[in-house]
Parts: sequence; C-alpha cells; structure tokens
Amino acid sequence: MTALPRRPAGIAWRRLPLLLPGLLALVAGLAAGLWRLGAWPGGSGVPALAHAAAGHGALMVCGFFGLVIALERAAALAVDGQRQAWAHAWAWAAPLAAGAGTALLLAGQLQAAAWAWLGSAVLLLAATLLIWRRQPEPFVGVLVWLNLANVKALTGEDLTAAEAAADARILTALEAGLKAHNARNPGSSTQIRRALVLVEPANLEAGETTDKGYVNQALSLDRRAADVARLYAEVPDSGIVTA
Repeated sequence: MTALPRRPAGIAWRRLPLLLPGLLALVAGLAAGLWRLGAWPGGSGVPALAHAAAGHGALMVCGFFGLVIALERAAALAVDGQRQAWAHAWAWAAPLAAGAGTALLLAGQLQAAAWAWLGSAVLLLAATLLIWRRQPEPFVGVLVWLNLANVKALTGEDLTAAEAAADARILTALEAGLKAHNARNPGSSTQIRRALVLVEPANLEAGETTDKGYVNQALSLDRRAADVARLYAEVPDSGIVTA
C-alpha cells in the first residue's frame, strides 16, 4: 500500500520568518500591558511602547493571534497536492498583512495599521471558508489507492485492485497503519478516522493525476463524489476502514 502523506522535511523552518512579526506583537503587547499596570515605570520614554499601549487589544488579537491563525490557514491550503499549492498563494498575504499591521502600529501609524489588519482579516475569512468548503466534516477521512506491488509483498498473491480492496488482510493492514499514524499525530486535525479503498485508479486523461504522480485532489473529490459520500456516511458500511 502507498504510504500515508507526510509534509516535506524542514518546511516549517522555511515558514518561521512569517511567524516573527507575531512574536514581536506578543512581546510588545506583554511589555505594554506591564507598562499600563505600572510595572515598568521607565517605559514612558519608549515611543513604540506607548503606541503598543494605545492599541494593546488590537495588537494582541490581530497582530499575534490573527497572524498565527492566518499562518496556519495558509499552510493548510498549501497542502493540496503540488498542482494546487500555488493556486492558494494569496492566503500567505494574510499573515504578511497582520505582520505589517504590527509594524505600522509600533511606528505610530494607527490608521494604516487598522487597514492592514482589516485586509488580513478578510483574507483569513476567505481562507477559512475555502478550507471549510473542502472539508466540512467533523473528522478526516481518506480515499486510498493501493500499490499492487506492495499488496503482493503483503499477501504473496497477484490480486487485482478489486480483489485487494475487499481482502481482509489488506484492510487489516490499512487499519493498523491508520492507528499507527493517529498515535504519532494526536491532534484532532491530523488524525485519520476513516479510509475507503478505491478500485478505479486515478485517471490521467481526466486530469486527476499527472505524469509525475501528483494528484489533483479537488478534481478527484468531484469525480468521486459518491465515494466521498460513502466515506462520510453517518453509519459506515463494511467496506469502510475505521480507526
């Protein structure tokens, strides 16, 4: 069977610079809060601190929390198959705008900061709605294509895709793989609760996949709407692997 998808190694570190303005907002917000409480009497000589105190609530909500959540949404949209990733590049503008708002506030440009944060909020809303449209269900399920070479290695038999999809040994191995994945990924958004083995392979001519093996997830979901409905049925049938 094909392995469960993994994120490319090191990609989180390449996104780290986008998080730095959020950390700046957090530190500035905490410092401004301490100054407002009288715990930092000498802070009155720091203009940026006075600006942070004036917009303290917006700095924490929009500059810190808004940026972190927008960054998470943009990263989620990027994990959509190689052909789809650049189609959602606009979502990265949300954390960038949130960071720009923080810089503008600390520079004393309150109105400009408000506009930057408003733009970030609009983009964040659009990204959130797009993610909800893609995955409105309360849990994650996957459609699975089997690697028949791995099927033979597991069973010692030359099974067709249809035979493998109904073979108890394959389904048991898939269930064990899902449980192992869930044990390594305890977050609710990363756990996979159901799987359905597909018999029909990805259709190259229909554009479901490319010569390099990338899968157009949106098109595959549209073409296999009946399988998706079966995967997320209120009561799963016997062909659905659960974990």
